[in-house]
Amino acid sequence: MVVALEVMTPEQVAAYLQVNTATVYRYIRDRKLEASRLGRRYRITREAVDRFLRASSNAPEVREALFRRVSRIAERNPRVTGGEVMRVLEEIDEELKTWT
Repeated sequence: MVVALEVMTPEQVAAYLQVNTATVYRYIRDRKLEASRLGRRYRITREAVDRFLRASSNAPEVREALFRRVSRIAERNPRVTGGEVMRVLEEIDEELKTWT
């Protein structure tokens, strides 16, 4: 079975990412975005764009900030046990991991 990769031009990637085409070329030149050069033209797989987005994600920082916030709320509420806080934090962490 042959799996076809979705291939995009720099212009299509720019539209997808909502950035200027020059920015996409800069990402390619700086080796932040993987691309193949075919003749004078670049082609970028959708998979490479998705990897680029994941590498540029701020998910770890968001997760850490959320943990700090929930911990502060739990400290102010003496009826909440440490086990409850950990259970909720672990659930949130699992949900956030699916975003990346």
